[in-house]
Amino acid sequence: AGNLTAKADNIKISGGDITAIGDNSGAGIGSGFQGSSASIEITGGTIHATSDNGAGIGGGETSENASITITGGYVDAKSNYGGAGIGSGDGSLGKLTIDISGDDTTVIGTSGPTWYPGAGIGTGNSAHHDTVDIKIRGGKVEATGATGIGASGESRNAVTSVSISGGKVTAIGNSGGAGIGTGNDN
Repeated sequence: AGNLTAKADNIKISGGDITAIGDNSGAGIGSGFQGSSASIEITGGTIHATSDNGAGIGGGETSENASITITGGYVDAKSNYGGAGIGSGDGSLGKLTIDISGDDTTVIGTSGPTWYPGAGIGTGNSAHHDTVDIKIRGGKVEATGATGIGASGESRNAVTSVSISGGKVTAIGNSGGAGIGTGNDN
């Protein structure tokens, strides 16, 4: 039998076969509805995480601050509606940082297919972050949402930065959004 200790402000996954499903507005892995300070580190394992208006991995709906680091494993995260696959939930605030690296890392982030989905990797719909900082330094990364990678539609972020320095990246935007960049009405 295993032992799991997790608080929304410090979640570490280093292995295993994990399926996590958030209840409507909570993230699959991360903070709940209106939660704060989700810090998530994934270094290995097979992870499947799903939510509706929260992120698959990251912040819940209208949550504050999320930091996600993925350096290994197979990660498949989806938000069915307004949250990002990996990132923040619908209407989130504060600071969002995402760092993906590792030659053997596979990351799939999906949001949608609703009319106002979040980014595959990045912000949820209608987010109002102070800063959004996304770094992809390696691995195989696939992102599909209103914006593939970046700020989703109707987001009002003070600063959004996307830096890609390695890996194989496929980013698909729909609902009027960019593959990499911003969504509609930004």
